[in-house]
Amino acid sequence: MKKLRLSKNLLSSLFLLVVALVICVPLWLHGTIWGHDLGFHLYRFAGLENAIRGGQIVPQVDSELLYGAGYGFSLFYGPLAAYMALLGKIISGGSWIWGVNLMIFGCVYGGGLAMAKMVNEISKKRYLGLMVAMVYMLAPYHLTDIYVRSAFGELPTFFLAPMLWLGLWRLIEKKEKYLLWTVLGMAGMLLSHNLSVFIFGLIAGGYLLINIKKLLYIKVINRLLLSAVVALGVSAFFWVPFGELKMASNYNIWQKNYQEVIMAQNGDFFNFGALTLRRLFWDDKVTGGASNVMAFGIGLAAMAGLVGFWPLSKKMEKEERDLGRAMWILGVGSMLLTTNLIPWERMPSVFYMMQFPWRMLLAGGFCLSIVAGRGVFFFLWFVPRPKGGGEGYTELLRITLPSCDLES
Repeated sequence: MKKLRLSKNLLSSLFLLVVALVICVPLWLHGTIWGHDLGFHLYRFAGLENAIRGGQIVPQVDSELLYGAGYGFSLFYGPLAAYMALLGKIISGGSWIWGVNLMIFGCVYGGGLAMAKMVNEISKKRYLGLMVAMVYMLAPYHLTDIYVRSAFGELPTFFLAPMLWLGLWRLIEKKEKYLLWTVLGMAGMLLSHNLSVFIFGLIAGGYLLINIKKLLYIKVINRLLLSAVVALGVSAFFWVPFGELKMASNYNIWQKNYQEVIMAQNGDFFNFGALTLRRLFWDDKVTGGASNVMAFGIGLAAMAGLVGFWPLSKKMEKEERDLGRAMWILGVGSMLLTTNLIPWERMPSVFYMMQFPWRMLLAGGFCLSIVAGRGVFFFLWFVPRPKGGGEGYTELLRITLPSCDLES
């Protein structure tokens, strides 16, 4: 009898599937987890379904909500998560609870698959891809988004960010004509969350600036611009009405005074809500700034990557090393933008769009996961095994990372 042989790609996908299932265990056990924004998003999701049932070709307004006054669920907020949740509801047999859970699971699992593909293609190391993907899926801020904030608008960026970066890397390093990943990443961002577009746009701009010498080719610039134009065209059904509403309306949300006074989007508020460096590494919820009910620590894996990446980078291939260095710089920059080390009262008011400086952990978690996965992978692969087996590794980690309680 012949043995059943599974392809390496299938085995990798199954491994990440198990990781995603474990991450979502609380959802399977409890049905739903009440988070900060859950009620708001459920209204949006139900609005999409009602609009479709009402015959809208491009669903944007639910005329049944707010006692018949109507609610423009897709005029302010990208609809991608709502479409995913509605698809999940259909698959689950009509339950919004399980529709939302399937949407969350899809974002977590999709993020792992997209990150593994990106790293595999760049490094040609399957196990490295799995290591980076696992670290990325378990990023502490991701878990906070899922189980504390119910920040469903941000969840699609879990898989969209690796897709976008794979496309950018192909354009810059390979001068490739194939624009699919860049377009999907850009368009998906535009359809998911306005603030995430700003955050990842900032980081993508930094990535392009770091690679400016590789970018200065007519073909690369043309393809990058073409990707942006196609992405804008694909997502136009959302942002065109959004822009039209902004220009034609006089809603308080657009008024600077309302943002600064009522919503407290100003430098003083940002200084108050910013994290301390201690909060990032020790996650001290009492003296570390910002909310005391959310975890903002970057995690042990990210710390290991920050410490171990540079001495290990000499053992990497050039393309891996260049990407890792760029992600290290952007990850550290993102972390700094979450802290009170930034004089927020002197920063341009455009940054106040983020609402809270710790939102930059969304981009920081993406960048640092790549660095952390590589640091941990090369640490285990190249560093000689200390005497004492696992205890020796624990002691070595304790020396390298004295701030971490490895016993807890």
